[in-house]
Amino acid sequence: MTGLRTTDVTGEADAMVRGVRSANHRDDFGRERVIDLPAPAGALVAALAALLPGLVALGRRPLINDEVISWQIVDDRDFYDASLTWDRFNALHYTLLRAWAVVFGSGTVPLRLLSVLLGAAAAGAVYLLARRLLGPRVAAVAALLLCLNSFFVRFEQTARTYTLALALVSLAGWLLARAVARPSIARRLSFAAAAAAALYAHVFAAYVLAAQAGWLAATRRLTTGWLALFVLVGTAAVPLAWASLYAADQLDWIPRTTPLLVVRTFWPLSGGAAVAADGVALAGLIGLLAV
Repeated sequence: MTGLRTTDVTGEADAMVRGVRSANHRDDFGRERVIDLPAPAGALVAALAALLPGLVALGRRPLINDEVISWQIVDDRDFYDASLTWDRFNALHYTLLRAWAVVFGSGTVPLRLLSVLLGAAAAGAVYLLARRLLGPRVAAVAALLLCLNSFFVRFEQTARTYTLALALVSLAGWLLARAVARPSIARRLSFAAAAAAALYAHVFAAYVLAAQAGWLAATRRLTTGWLALFVLVGTAAVPLAWASLYAADQLDWIPRTTPLLVVRTFWPLSGGAAVAADGVALAGLIGLLAV
């Protein structure tokens, strides 16, 4: 110890401190962290940002045809028979909406309010997913783009299952990323539960789950354990697949595909007539964030 100088000890200590700080400022994938809000706080801000436009003029429009079906199902005395007769594919949403209507009523605003709250949850889940994969700045922009999208706001104010499905597939994606970064049985089972619930919210969630499995395969993470987990999710969805075999009468309203129908379908996805105003607002907000 007599030959060890004080400056050497100090230098080694400083290097250790810098190493600890560097490790603390890196995420699970080794990327440098940006000083920002904690993840739960950022998700809360995203949820509040989605909540505000969803509440504006919530009861101004009368219920549209699909919403009337939701109202009829949840207000029916024989709820389960009505849900199976009218729409077998959205069982989870109707169950939640039925419980919600028992407490808050089945008027226009109460029915739509549940979708608004689920839309806020979806924005928070999108923020968490984007933050986990690409960092906090990208997460903030992703949540902002969602909240400013008029197509999202439109269906956030609709008493249907779409915001529930978005929230669940986004949650499943976040849970998947967490389980990949730090594997554990609890994290993998949490992903499986969210994925199965998403299928019962909307059958098209299967496309998102297929994309998630494809991501695992493309990044060489699709192990036997993950394959077994996806098989478990598929097994949980067997009743849904069985019900679809007897649902031809619930799909006969879908028209034949035409070029005009394709345009009319994708036009609202772009924001419709409000897309220019949203673009200006988005540019201004991104400019403020960049400063």
